[in-house]
Amino acid sequence: MSKFTIERNMDHLTVEEQIIITRLVKIVRKVGSKEDLNLSGKNITSTQLEFLLPEIKLLKNLKALNLSGNQLTEITSEIEKLSSLAKLEIDSNKLTSLPKEIGKLSSLTYLNVRANELTFLPREIGNLSSLTNLQIGANRINELPVEIGRLSKLSSIEAWGTGLIKLPAEIGNLVSLTHLDIADNYLIDLPREIGNLSSLTSLSLGGNRLAELPKEIGNLSSLVELYLNRCSLKELPKEIG
Repeated sequence: MSKFTIERNMDHLTVEEQIIITRLVKIVRKVGSKEDLNLSGKNITSTQLEFLLPEIKLLKNLKALNLSGNQLTEITSEIEKLSSLAKLEIDSNKLTSLPKEIGKLSSLTYLNVRANELTFLPREIGNLSSLTNLQIGANRINELPVEIGRLSKLSSIEAWGTGLIKLPAEIGNLVSLTHLDIADNYLIDLPREIGNLSSLTSLSLGGNRLAELPKEIGNLSSLVELYLNRCSLKELPKEIG
């Protein structure tokens, strides 16, 4: 986007907003051929991000984008144009939803949306075929989409304190998962399919409302760490050994 185009499109903004966007554009342009762009903690709004994305899109080598700790309330669908991104950090904002187009970031391996105001994940998140690390803790997500079971490369899920009331049975399809943190939620039971997570080494269940564990949890042959503090468990299944 040329300087002329930016100035023309900003005609409806206040002078202060125009100055902020111009400053941010300069920061983006200085990245050049680098792979990382750090825009964390700059109080960027969703409107400002709309002006920045065309500039960010021109960064052909960009692999990592950090938008943490800003004032974002939404992410435009134009995010799909950043097809080379491997790492996206948009935690500690004010997001209430994610665009379905986020599912088109096929190179993404790390997604951090922690500490927002999300109430759901779009089902298109199941299209992130390269994803290995998903951080969604400290949101308001009651349920995970069943499509999460398609993320065959996923090795870590951090979903503590999201308000989860149930897990989909499809969680058992995540054969590469080694770390699952679903502590401090409202779970009263777990799907028996959790026993299919043969690669799981760490499972955090503390601070839930679990009265019992499925016997299939004894099938977690790789499990090293199991956290059950602050639960309502009366006994453990004998299959745990």
